[in-house]
Amino acid sequence: MSPSSLPATLMRGGTRKAVFLHQRDLPAHARERDALIARLLGSPDPAGGQLDGLGGSHPATSRVVIVSPSRRDDCDVDALFGAVAAQTGEIDWSGGEGDLIAAAGVFALLEGLHPCTEGVARVRIWHGGSRARIDALVPVRDGQVLERGAFCEDGVPFGSAEIRLEFLDPTDGGRTGPLLPSGSVNDRLEVPGMGEVAMSVLGGSWPAVFVRAASMGLNGRESLAQLERERRLKARGQALLEAVSRRFGLASPGAQASLLGVPAPALVWVAPPAAYRSSAGTDVTAGEIDLVARSTLHGRLMATVPASVSVAIAVAAALPGTLVNELARTLPGVPTRIGHPSGAAAVGADVGRHQGQWRVEKVVISHGARRLMSGRVYA
Repeated sequence: MSPSSLPATLMRGGTRKAVFLHQRDLPAHARERDALIARLLGSPDPAGGQLDGLGGSHPATSRVVIVSPSRRDDCDVDALFGAVAAQTGEIDWSGGEGDLIAAAGVFALLEGLHPCTEGVARVRIWHGGSRARIDALVPVRDGQVLERGAFCEDGVPFGSAEIRLEFLDPTDGGRTGPLLPSGSVNDRLEVPGMGEVAMSVLGGSWPAVFVRAASMGLNGRESLAQLERERRLKARGQALLEAVSRRFGLASPGAQASLLGVPAPALVWVAPPAAYRSSAGTDVTAGEIDLVARSTLHGRLMATVPASVSVAIAVAAALPGTLVNELARTLPGVPTRIGHPSGAAAVGADVGRHQGQWRVEKVVISHGARRLMSGRVYA
């Protein structure tokens, strides 16, 4: 096989799109592998357009997923999720791409890496970035994966089959750090240019820093366009995350997280449920959500709530005493309905105390996923 050509599948998972590749078809050396993948997506490209590759010149579409049979007894496949920087070609393998995990489950079945069990096929996926197991429950009929359906999610214009994701022990048994880095559900921290800020900080596989929207000078209902015009938002977010990194030892914002292979924390500001208009032009009422949330991840404003962020929000909502728990209108055992710029998403989380420490026992979220194209890609 020519090294400049290899099998590939383009798939949509949740609100993300990625090129899926088999690990067996890639160079064994990480540097050679990453250089080839960047070229396949059309990077590095100083203009950021990725015109000479499969990348879509946007963080949601400049993605790659590498899949292989699992080396673990408790999983079926291993998956590595990469975000390719359009301009530089650098690849961040640390992210918790929950949206694309749904597509990874479908890909594993389509490619024969796991049998298509009639009804619902449970694909046990080892997430190489967050070092956690996630089970994808994929619908199967007559031995074939169901890719079409009526499941809809905000930010995606067409329906598809619903893939249920079960994050089992999302804190990875503490191997990626404690769920509460400070040991407390609430902290106060002096942040340059902002003064003392009340916050809740989560660690583990899905780290996030939660503050009240008012602490950012916002109401939590702003549209993405409004947030992009907020000149002080980026500087405040950077200062806040750097202060948290110094105090609690989480990965600092920027490239360091990628080099360490540790997920960088999302910054999430929340407020009580209130009505607003989504980016799709639909009205989101206060009665259909439990809180409003806006977020940044790797310094970028999120048009929706990526799975990694929504998992963190659901966990924080389930933890008694956190800012999210105090603000959210959530009942125990009921999924948290999150109002985000593009609409709403529901995520459920179960937490419990083990030997005096809070642990996440299970998180459940649904995403749509389907195959867009399969064939060969050329570098």
